[in-house]
Amino acid sequence: MMKLMISLLVLMSFLLIGPSNANPLQATVINSSIEKKVFLYYKDVFLEQKNHTLSPNDTLYVTFDADSFSPVMVSTPVGNKHGAGIFLMPGDTVYISYNEAEDNYDYTGSHLVELALAKKLGQARFSLVGPYDQIAYGSKMKFEYFLEEWHKVWSESEEFIIELNSTHGVRPIFKAHLEREIKLRLFSILLLPAILQNPKEVIRPYPQFYQDTVRAYAKILQELESFSENASERLLYALLGYSMYKAALEGRYGDFKVQYEIAKREYIGHQREWVCFVALKAAQKSNVGVNALILDYQTWAPPKSKFVRILMTAKELNEVAILHEAELNDSLITHNNEQASLFEIINKNKGKIILIDFWASWCMPCLIELPASQQMKEQYSDEDFAVIYLSIDTDTEKWLQASAKHLWNVSESYRFERKEMANFLKRFKVRSIPRYMLIDREGVVRYSDAPHPSNPDLQELLEALIYPAIRGKY
Repeated sequence: MMKLMISLLVLMSFLLIGPSNANPLQATVINSSIEKKVFLYYKDVFLEQKNHTLSPNDTLYVTFDADSFSPVMVSTPVGNKHGAGIFLMPGDTVYISYNEAEDNYDYTGSHLVELALAKKLGQARFSLVGPYDQIAYGSKMKFEYFLEEWHKVWSESEEFIIELNSTHGVRPIFKAHLEREIKLRLFSILLLPAILQNPKEVIRPYPQFYQDTVRAYAKILQELESFSENASERLLYALLGYSMYKAALEGRYGDFKVQYEIAKREYIGHQREWVCFVALKAAQKSNVGVNALILDYQTWAPPKSKFVRILMTAKELNEVAILHEAELNDSLITHNNEQASLFEIINKNKGKIILIDFWASWCMPCLIELPASQQMKEQYSDEDFAVIYLSIDTDTEKWLQASAKHLWNVSESYRFERKEMANFLKRFKVRSIPRYMLIDREGVVRYSDAPHPSNPDLQELLEALIYPAIRGKY
């Protein structure tokens, strides 16, 4: 009998714990709209954005792992009247539907009170969607007026926090997280004069009363020093903003290199490692003098740091001579349903700077950027510059329809014949779109993860490649 009881206990333990390779915890989002698609996105601790388009009745599984924020904010586009974000924890299920009358989204699920608060938060001036810009700020605005506007946002946020803490049916962990994220958002907005500093203008001194306000609010960063990077997305933006503020106090514009320097000096532990990584990752896209900083980062970052691994992986994806790696010669499909090879397309444009635009018909951010890349093409001669559009669509008909609508005057547009087998996508770790790549005149990848076409930084990189003698950055 005793042996039987022990055997049963062992079996029950196994059933309760589950196998060691069980899937990570997940949350579920279901598009309950009758007709409308829903575009959703969220970020991980590397600030990599995950984009998903859900057709009616489609389901999104949000996986929680070592690189996830928890809770994670899953957002809808800010293009609607109110950008919104829902906060998910493992085990949550949320149904989302488009409300045409409000040009907004409705949410239902097991935590209705929390969903209602999240929707209300999306309509507030301190909404957590987007990094910073709740107050329009310009270099000619008086600080008194700026602080006056900030105080209005602060008052509104305090009222919301009071409501949050007095509302029944809200999980304690949700309350604590949301209150913390709101306070960090308010701090980031307070730092706008430094964050939006024009690098071409002399940095004006900050009034003492403003410095005192920032100093009082900065205490929240010290209180959160022991927090891991998984705990708060807003913490990162506040830390980055504060490093730019520190730079401005020293009379310097807080570019990525300066952010790295100040974060290394001012922060400790997780904060130091995380902010320096994000600054270096952003600097990597410009590829200007960042390698020495990455080597420095390796000297003090923890052994086996996942952030170092990401930086080194990105570094290895540049300086690749595409035509020298035979396995990259993937098969492509033209609009006429003819086959073409990637090498054939690259060779045809050899001698030009090439921008590769990875996109798909279902990717809303991709479609938004298409006019910017086409406009960029018109700025340069055909002898200097080419844009190649590579779609990862698997549905030929939807690809052709989207191409006819958005790329009707473009000849260099192709689809991977078998996206799941494409070595080019695997080699350059194209796991999310939109994604952009700059290739030089010899077919060598210079920027494997270039800025978006609407970002002025891309044009600066492009001109450095087209006019190296003038720019001196090639």
